Parts: sequence; C-alpha cells; structure tokens
Amino acid sequence: MKLIVWVPVRLGVTVEEIDCQPHEAQVRFSDGSINRYDLVLGADGTYSKVRSLLFKDSAAPAFNGLSVWRYNFPRPPDMAWGSVHYGRHAKVGLVPMAKDLMYMFIVSAEPGSPRIPRERLAAEMRKRLVGFTGVVADLKSQITDPQGVVYRPMEPVLVASPWYRGRALLIGDAAHSTTPQLSQGASMAVEDAALLAQLLPQDRPLEDMLQEFMRRRFERCKFVVEASMQLGRWELAEFEGRPAADGDPVGLMSRATEMLAEPY
Repeated sequence: MKLIVWVPVRLGVTVEEIDCQPHEAQVRFSDGSINRYDLVLGADGTYSKVRSLLFKDSAAPAFNGLSVWRYNFPRPPDMAWGSVHYGRHAKVGLVPMAKDLMYMFIVSAEPGSPRIPRERLAAEMRKRLVGFTGVVADLKSQITDPQGVVYRPMEPVLVASPWYRGRALLIGDAAHSTTPQLSQGASMAVEDAALLAQLLPQDRPLEDMLQEFMRRRFERCKFVVEASMQLGRWELAEFEGRPAADGDPVGLMSRATEMLAEPY
C-alpha cells in the first residue's frame, strides 16, 4: 500500500507570533492568517525567526573569524575520492557530488567578517588560492562566475537546553548551528529529524517525548558545536601565523570519531 502525505506549502509568508497553549500551538502569520498545530518545528536556520520568538534571550550567532567559499566544477574523470589541501593561509577541500559534478570549498581567515560585493566574489575566491599547486591550481582559473560563488561567514550558535517551549521545538541550525570543521549542519539536522520520526508516532505525552529528544540530542550536538569551534580556533591561529602551542587537532578528531560513532 502506498502512503501519500499531502503537505501544504505556503510561499511569501513568515511567522509573526507563536502562542503555545496546553493542547495546541497557535501561529499567526505575516498575511494575518492564524493556524493551530499539535507541534511546531522551527527548522529555519542560523538566524531563526522561530528562535527569536520562543527564546528572546538566547545566544546569538557569533562570527568565529573564518569564512567558507564554495564553487561547483565538472568532476575530473580521475577523481576517485575527496581530498583536503592545506596552505599557509587557507584550507581547500575537493568534494565529489555526482559522476560529473564536484565542488571546491575554501576556509580562510576573514578579519572583521567583510561584506564582499557580489561582482567581486569570483576574483576574491581566486585570491585565496594563491600558493596552492596541483589540481587546486588547475581549478583556480575556472572560478569565473561571481553568481556561482557561495560565500558565508562561520557563525556558530548553541541554544541552551531545552530547545522547546510548550508545543514548539527548535531543530537543526536553529538550535545548534555548527561550523564544518567536524560535521555538517545538514547532517545534524537530519539526525534531529530521524529521532523525531522515531518518537512522535509513540502513544506518549508530548512533554515526555520532547524530554527524551533533549536527553538524546543535546550533549551530542553540544560536543559537535564546541569541538568544531575549537578546531576553528586552531585553524584561525595557523592561518594568522600564530599556531597554538597546545593545539591538538588530530587528538580531538580522534576523540570525535569515537564519540560520533556511538548511537544516540
């Protein structure tokens, strides 16, 4: 039997107010409409509007001194796996996505989190590749379209536990936006969603399920965010020419690998 679930999608509206009652969450939207829900999930990213409504005094995203650049390329026929390349002032990753598609990322120190005009993004991304050789240098000349460059400052944030108020819950980057030194934010969001899919069909009070969600997710997400921040601090120090004497990225990555292999 095929199960078809219809999900209405509304474009051009935002959430203006969330009122959590004992048995429902009432949401007022920017077009004036009001809907009622059993559970509201705020999965709206690092600068979450839902978080701002539910947790007015929560921590705000904070720039960590690093930014990431991304650009897509045709995948070379001889690329069998991804790779990471370290330079004096930046780190470059080459990531295969499909048989004929790959992307490059660059992690670089960007003091002051500068706002770079869109038309300059391709030229500025090429500048971050000065000093790299081999395949990275070969790809450098193909970075020509400013519209194809994705540039983002790294701005981690971790909301204190619990991530819910009444019948509204934050997940993904809205609750635990991490930097990509250790894990991808999308991967952590998928873990959140997978656990919710396991819990919500159960015949239990919602409060019990949300408490269990927090028990199983908070420490794991906290570790990822904080370990990524530490790895980022060590990277920033290297790129700025002042390597940390007590830096131990290999040891931290080893501990992280063991920890993340555990079920949650």
